[in-house]
Amino acid sequence: MKQKEYDEIENQILLNDDKDARAKLNKLMMKSSIISSAIIAVVLFISFFLVAKVSKLSIISPAWFYVIAVIGLIYAIVTLLFSKVFVNVLKGQAILLYYRIYDLVEFILKMFVIVSFVVMFMVTPTTVVGSSMDNTLADGDKILIYHMGYSVSREDIVVIDVDKTYGQDDTLYIKRAVAVAGDTVSYSDDTFYVNGKVVEDSEMSYAEYIKCINIYNDNTNQDSEFVVPKGYTIVLGDHRTSSIDSRTFGLVSNADILGKAVLRFMPFSEIGGFTKDLSYS
Repeated sequence: MKQKEYDEIENQILLNDDKDARAKLNKLMMKSSIISSAIIAVVLFISFFLVAKVSKLSIISPAWFYVIAVIGLIYAIVTLLFSKVFVNVLKGQAILLYYRIYDLVEFILKMFVIVSFVVMFMVTPTTVVGSSMDNTLADGDKILIYHMGYSVSREDIVVIDVDKTYGQDDTLYIKRAVAVAGDTVSYSDDTFYVNGKVVEDSEMSYAEYIKCINIYNDNTNQDSEFVVPKGYTIVLGDHRTSSIDSRTFGLVSNADILGKAVLRFMPFSEIGGFTKDLSYS
């Protein structure tokens, strides 16, 4: 509601308890409640398609989001159903006070729902476990994972849902995508190439990398080229000697890549993005 419009309604109610002003206020409250209900309902609907992925990934339980969303939706619906009753029962300052409280609470709840949705279903907080990404990411780092509509790109740090498909435990791995669909990978003279460029490494034997090529392509040999098929990615840990990755379980289906690491928020001394570090010092 525009402030000028609200001021006119307020003056009419305070001066002579005008019925038309009450009707306008009721109409505005109903309109606001309908908009809030629709926004929260859409957010809830979208969340149902993402909750399975998020429940594995997030350090925050999705239940908190649903509690906030349901409270906001109930509040909006109750106001929608009973706004006319409230407007007719309350008088003068009481009705104006009620409207101000309603408007403030509705705004807070709506913002809580939207912010909770963004944090839970778009940039989900999670914890790094293990040393496979040292020194880029350390064990215990708290990071944000972006996954809504995400499409993997080379050099992204990604979280993978590793299950029996890859012969691993039902857990999550965080790795770096070194080759994506359409990339040409090859191994020659103890060197691993992606699109003709050497994959840098300061410690690991390149003989290990040939498994990335051969495990899903029986016809290749150490001097051949291999194009990563559509829908698949080759992943490696930055700390090669302490990483279970494509050298062990081969190509990763993009359907099993949950999202991309976009920000480290803890520890505070390391807050920000990620710089690739293969020093392992």
